[in-house]
Amino acid sequence: MELSDRDLSQLDVEELLNLSEKDLRHLSIKLLTDLKEARERLNQNSRNSSRPPSSEAPWDKSVHQNDSTNGSEEAQETEKTVQEEPEPLKESEQTSQQAEQSETDGQRKPGKQPGAKGFGRQQTLAVTDYEEHLPDFCACCHQPLNSDNKKAYTAFETVDLEWADEDHPGLRLTNTKHTFYKILCPCGHITTKEPYRSDSHHALPTLNCCQWRLVGPGLAALIICLAYRMRLSRERIREFLQDWLGLQLSVGTINNTLHESGAAVKPVEDELIQEVVTSQLLHVDETSWMELTTYLWLWVFSTRTVTAYWIAYRSSELIENILGQAYYGWLMSDGYQVYRKYRNRVRCWAHLLRKAQGLEESLNKEAQRFGAQTLKIMGILMTGIREAREHPPDTPLTEKYQAQLIAYRQRCE
Repeated sequence: MELSDRDLSQLDVEELLNLSEKDLRHLSIKLLTDLKEARERLNQNSRNSSRPPSSEAPWDKSVHQNDSTNGSEEAQETEKTVQEEPEPLKESEQTSQQAEQSETDGQRKPGKQPGAKGFGRQQTLAVTDYEEHLPDFCACCHQPLNSDNKKAYTAFETVDLEWADEDHPGLRLTNTKHTFYKILCPCGHITTKEPYRSDSHHALPTLNCCQWRLVGPGLAALIICLAYRMRLSRERIREFLQDWLGLQLSVGTINNTLHESGAAVKPVEDELIQEVVTSQLLHVDETSWMELTTYLWLWVFSTRTVTAYWIAYRSSELIENILGQAYYGWLMSDGYQVYRKYRNRVRCWAHLLRKAQGLEESLNKEAQRFGAQTLKIMGILMTGIREAREHPPDTPLTEKYQAQLIAYRQRCE
């Protein structure tokens, strides 16, 4: 902009009338330049600039979609990795004396009050399978244990989905009862088989994945799909399971399932980073991502075999933490400046098309000519690329279109 906000605030009708003809002409040129630039910014959208579609008003999106060009590309997949919350512990019975003490103190704690009646799971499902868990060796003398001396001490049920196959399409709900036993050894030691509980990840120290759970892996996979692929809320997922599977799950159970599943795959992140760093061609992009009142960005790193997402601020810190100071493969990205430090970089074709379209729609005649010429050379190259995919040429495309590329480079310089 030629004039700043401070400059414009000082201009009024009286001051313009007092200017000489020469000064008024110079000021008009500046105002015309600023007006054209402001109009061009106002007319920017996801079709002719790098603005994401999410920045447009809902009533404008349909207009842009109807007259969008064939070169436009948008890819929005969100897979969000969330931190888990610890599974609530089973509350012990509260005595009436504790309830009276709470009333005496006059301080009411949030949540369930001492002595209040608790609420448990209401739905009862028929057990479809049984699974026993017994200790194999004595924890004291390490001798094999005789299962004839087993004694059940606890049990729980796990609801899961039996997936379809070609002979039996569809989904079937199962309910497996897991029973855990303790066995008395001849040496006098009682060995107890306990449900498996994994160690917490260093990034999620408060979360543990435990074998004792209501939701099985197949059902958890469906809940994850509904939440992150179908973008359903916890309440909508509860409604879906009730209507289509006849299964009643609380919103808290669904939320814990999503958090615990995220903790279970947390170690996979290191493998994803290693695959990204060693890839020969890496596509990187970012888009806005709101979490309540916090304005963040969703980053995507995509290779031939891996697609990884991170939610962070829009700065060079994340990409440096992932790729390091030097990335030796080819980086495909838009024009964001944090990518420019990597030497082997290829510009995203869709972004270039939109920018060229924006230049052609500019109010500046020279910019219009350059935008039209850019679209023309990109159309020629795209035709050559499509032909090369079907019938690989004997000579590289850079040699075939060398004259056009040299002329265009001179025009750019």
